[in-house]
Amino acid sequence: MKSQESAYLELILTRLAKCREYRPKFGTGQAVTLADFQQMYGDDPFYNWFGLDNPALYAAHKAAGGLTSLYRQIGIGCEEVFRQMLQDQFRLTSEQVA
Repeated sequence: MKSQESAYLELILTRLAKCREYRPKFGTGQAVTLADFQQMYGDDPFYNWFGLDNPALYAAHKAAGGLTSLYRQIGIGCEEVFRQMLQDQFRLTSEQVA
């Protein structure tokens, strides 16, 4: 039973590890680094005028999106654990569980 619990925990931890990779996209469709963000917002006269190229703003976006990512990954991980538990307890295939 302990090995099953470890496998279930690993499913959750694998999902949570994805949160470390989160980078905001700012509508670009791809991850934006702090340097990219500062150039993008610094080059825009309007955003620059408001000081929106500030690293603190990038950090806030990263934190907010990262938190959303965390909740999303917890949900996905729990679903994966539930499906795995169904497979283990009822000897079902992944297709049957889906």
